[in-house]
Parts: sequence; structure tokens; C-alpha cells
Amino acid sequence: MTAPAAPVKPPGPASPAFVLGALAVMALSVASHANVTLKPLLISTYVTFLGVGRSGAGYIVGAEATATALAIVTVVSLLHRLGRRRTLFVAAFLIVLGNLLSMLAHTPYEIAAARAVAGVGHGAAQAVCAAVIAGFVSAERVSALVSVTVALAGMGLMFAVPAAQGAVGAWPLFASMAGLMALPLAMLRWIPGAGAAAPARTAAAARIARPGLVALSLGAAFFFYLSVGSFWPYATEFGMQSGLAYPAASAAAALAYLAAVVGSTGVMVLGHRIPKSFGVGGAILGAMASLGLLQGGGGTQAVFMAACVGFMFCWGVFYPLFMGFLSELDRSGRANGYFFTLAMASFALGPTLGGAVIDLAGGAHGDLSNLLWMSLVCQLPALGIVYAMSAFRRGGGAGEIPAAA
Repeated sequence: MTAPAAPVKPPGPASPAFVLGALAVMALSVASHANVTLKPLLISTYVTFLGVGRSGAGYIVGAEATATALAIVTVVSLLHRLGRRRTLFVAAFLIVLGNLLSMLAHTPYEIAAARAVAGVGHGAAQAVCAAVIAGFVSAERVSALVSVTVALAGMGLMFAVPAAQGAVGAWPLFASMAGLMALPLAMLRWIPGAGAAAPARTAAAARIARPGLVALSLGAAFFFYLSVGSFWPYATEFGMQSGLAYPAASAAAALAYLAAVVGSTGVMVLGHRIPKSFGVGGAILGAMASLGLLQGGGGTQAVFMAACVGFMFCWGVFYPLFMGFLSELDRSGRANGYFFTLAMASFALGPTLGGAVIDLAGGAHGDLSNLLWMSLVCQLPALGIVYAMSAFRRGGGAGEIPAAA
């Protein structure tokens, strides 16, 4: 009888395969998450250039996020049959098509239909990202790199796009989102195939945590992202309410992405020294403090900037820590894919519910303070993640594969 082959170790952080794969995933993450990072521009583009009300803009963003969430959960379940690279070609086509249709749309219904097409493409690409990240030796480190890259790209676009829109109208936003797919397609050969994740799955197969902890973690994360999804798409609107013009409000929100970069970089450098439960708990409480500051700070420009910086820093800390935790639970990437699905469902429900609570105040544009209360309350159930992480650690953890393997 032939002895079973010894598991092959996945490439370590210093190997060319790791570096090239990480760079490819970073480029893909920027493109696939553009409809998330640029939500403030989407909302304000609909309101400023296309004549859509704030609540209506929230419904359109919600429809796109719904399409993205449905695409993620579908592709995650079928990715082993579809193939990662084939899926990315289809995703790129839909993203480009949806953004081209967005440039031609005029009515809210046309805009919503065009954004739904793009949303399906973004969802398919995000499902591939989730599967690839889970297969890396140090998923937490790669997640932090992805978070930094996405935040920097979002910051740059939030400076550049409004400046271009001031001269030519809405279309530069949609052209930028379509153009972002060029780099990941050029780097397609370096995106790890399904086989690259198999060794990590083999090594961790016996150490997957209890399904109850997975469900609790995902459910609590849903509420954290419901808070993000209700507040962040309206960030530019909060800036304009504080007295800033649209380009200045967009620039202020863009600068806040630097705080997310700092938060994720801190996780990348110090994350192995700080318990994940401590970091995630601090991020949730910090996000609550930022929302509370904006609610009670009198609506000044300084308060708006401080709240955005604090909120984005906490988001930058939360994402890589939580992704690293889920990757410990399930190296196949399915838990990460379900997390992306729930995050997008939150991004769909957040602006939709946000638009509804804004409308409760009446008037042409409603009252954004209702939105802040909703976002603040949603952070409370998110603290369940801290319990799940603590219980997981008390149970001995999943034996995370060392970063130096």
C-alpha cells in the first residue's frame, strides 16, 4: 500500500509565490470592493448630479449591495466548480458593463438596474478574494495588507473623482470603477488557484472550531457592518451638513481613510502581540464613541472630521483581525465568503434602513441624526464577537498555522 503523501506547506511570507499572490489579491480587492469604499461618492453623485433624493440614493445603494451579497453567496458555493480565474473574467465583464450602463442612466430605476449589474460582478470578484485570502499562511497579515491598499485607493479616488466631476458631471466615478479591473486582470496568472489553498485546508481540517462559534461570530459581525453600512455611505452628506461644499466634504472623508490605513498597519505590525478579542472589542467601542461624538458635537466641521477619523480607524482595526479569526476557524474560505455575504447584506440593508429613518423626520432631505442613532445601536450586538473570540481561545484555538511556516 502506498503511504499518503505528506502535506505540502503553503508558501511562506518571504517566498515569491506569497508576495506575487498577495499583490494580485490586493489589486483585485481594490477593484472588487470599489462599490463599498466609494459608497459616499455614489450617494452624493446620485444626489448632486442625478437629482435623486437622499433616501432614494440610499435605496439604490441598497439594491446594488443586495445584488452583490446574492452573488457572493452563490459564487462561494460554486467556486470549486466554476474556477477562480474563469469567475474573474465574468466578474470583470459585469463590472465594466454595469458601469457603462450607469453612465447612460438618467432615471432612478435605470440607475438602480445598472448598479445591480455591476453589483453582481463585484460580488463574484469578492467571493474569489475571500477564498484566496483564507488559503494564505498568514491570513491576518494579508487581510491587513488588503485593508491598507483598499483604504489608500479609496482615499485617492475620493480626492480625484469629485474634482473631475466638477468639470464633466457624474461619469468619472463610473469610469474609474470600471477601469480598476484592468490591473487584476493583468495579474491574473499570480492569483492562487484552488490548489494553493488545499494544503492549508489539509493542515487545519482537524482544527475547525465549533459551528456555533462561527454562527455567533458571523451574526455579530453582521450588526457591525450594518452600522458601517448605515453611516459611512452618508459621510459626505454629514460633511455638507457641517457646512462643507461637496468637493471639500468628499476630501475630508477621503482623508479619514488614512486612519483606516493606520489601524490596519497597526494590526499588521502588532496584531500578533495583542489578543484578537481585545482589539476587536476596542474597535467596536471606539466606533460607538465616534458616532456618539458626531451625534452630540453640534455639527461642526472639526467634530465631523474627528468622528470620521475615529470611525475609520476602528474599521481598519476590526477588518483584518476578524478576517484572521475566521480564517483560523475555516481555511477553506467558506466562512470568509459568508462574512463577505453578510457584510454586503448589511451594506444593502444599512442604506435602505438609513433612508427610511431619515424619512421619518420629514422634509425634502430628512434628518441625519436618526441615522446616527440607528448606526450607534447596531454596534451593541456586535460585541458578541468578543465573546466568541474569548470562548475560542479558552477552548485552545484552532492551532493557527505559524506565519513563518
